[in-house]
Amino acid sequence: MDKETMKEKGGDEGMKNRVNVRWSRKEDCGEIRNMIQELAEFQNIGNQPTITVPILEKEGFGPNPSFRCLVAEYCNDGDDGTAAAVATATTTKQQPLLGLLIFMDTFHSFYGRIMHLELWFVREKYRGERVGSKLMERFMQIADGEGIKKVDFICMEENHSSVKFYKSSGAKSISDDESWIWFRYGEDEIKRMSRGVMKKDG
Repeated sequence: MDKETMKEKGGDEGMKNRVNVRWSRKEDCGEIRNMIQELAEFQNIGNQPTITVPILEKEGFGPNPSFRCLVAEYCNDGDDGTAAAVATATTTKQQPLLGLLIFMDTFHSFYGRIMHLELWFVREKYRGERVGSKLMERFMQIADGEGIKKVDFICMEENHSSVKFYKSSGAKSISDDESWIWFRYGEDEIKRMSRGVMKKDG
């Protein structure tokens, strides 16, 4: 087995450490929260995440989930790593989570139902093993299988490696191409405007 294959299969463990992508489960929420924090620290905004494990459990695994989440882990012995196995995977022993991809359905008034890619992250120690590629591949299989024609997402401008990947894979910057500006209302604005006050004082 050559070095690149060994690297893709999980380093020195070789075939035992094939990467498996599966749907997240409620019991993963602690690790999901940890990875959200790790990403924030990587982006130098570690003080911003306020999400909690109970909120993740409620919003991701309640009767009306707000998001869907894929996680990557090493296959257990005997797993074949195929798409069919991934779709129905029920891991028999706890594996460390290598990365995750969070997405949700949304609606575009021009195109109908689309998907928003909210978060795509691989832990630093597992980068270079194609974990991110496998997460993205599975996500695109889901999107294509559900008839989705567009996937939207945002990326920090200074995250040069991610920007380079997105552009090389064919993603278009609508900020550059269509002059869209991304806005956000915060909690204070939501409360103020819900009272009919549309403009800030001053």
